[in-house]
Amino acid sequence: MKKLLAFIFGFLILDLFFYLPGIVMRLADSKAMFAILAIVFFFIAILVIKKTGGKNFSDIGLTKHKHWGRNLLIGFLFGVIFPSLYFLVEANLNIVTITNIVPGNVFLFMLLLALLQFAYIAFAEEIVTRGYLYKHLTQYLSTRNTLIIASIVFASHHWQHYDQGYAEMIRLFIDGVLYGIFLLKTRSLWFGIGLHWANNISSVLFSQMIQFSLNDNLLWLDWTLYYIVQFTMLFTFILVSRFLGRGNFLQNQSPKSSIGI
Repeated sequence: MKKLLAFIFGFLILDLFFYLPGIVMRLADSKAMFAILAIVFFFIAILVIKKTGGKNFSDIGLTKHKHWGRNLLIGFLFGVIFPSLYFLVEANLNIVTITNIVPGNVFLFMLLLALLQFAYIAFAEEIVTRGYLYKHLTQYLSTRNTLIIASIVFASHHWQHYDQGYAEMIRLFIDGVLYGIFLLKTRSLWFGIGLHWANNISSVLFSQMIQFSLNDNLLWLDWTLYYIVQFTMLFTFILVSRFLGRGNFLQNQSPKSSIGI
């Protein structure tokens, strides 16, 4: 019981410090404070890891194996290619109509800012909602049940999307399942971090930097296309997984709790 309570308390602490940089930046309008508190998060994370039985970031999936950089890069490319494909097909099918593109100098500034800000969010959120959760939940649950619960947590983590309805929550849950599969197949967080990083940048690119209107009469086609793109990404991942490095995260889990993909 003591171990379980330590895990839950550790998650709450990590979650609080994950959100803190964004909250302070909005209240104080200070990017410097965001950067400082983002660094603080990683110090807090290592303390939580040690207090819950670990030693370092390798214990929650940041194993610096031989091909960690390749995994990060391929994940990043996935996060650029598939959202771009999704948007381009939507534009060609008139699901979305481009209304404005920000000027070049503003575009570059926003892109640079997004690269830096979302690097933190990708690393931190993967640590909180996947690395830390999978490390501890697999001690009590099967990998399949861990995948489901962690995906629910990931979806609920995006509380700013609650007003978009259940369909958006389903989308986020599916995203969580995919990220979990990528983690389990590569035994590390690197591919997921790269994908998460670029995916968030693409989200800003296709909403704030390239502004568009959505055809409400074609929402069904928008969601159908989304699922097609996501399953295409999963199929592509399976094809290229032989070129990805594997870490040793969760390698001691029992065979009966593994998930076959």
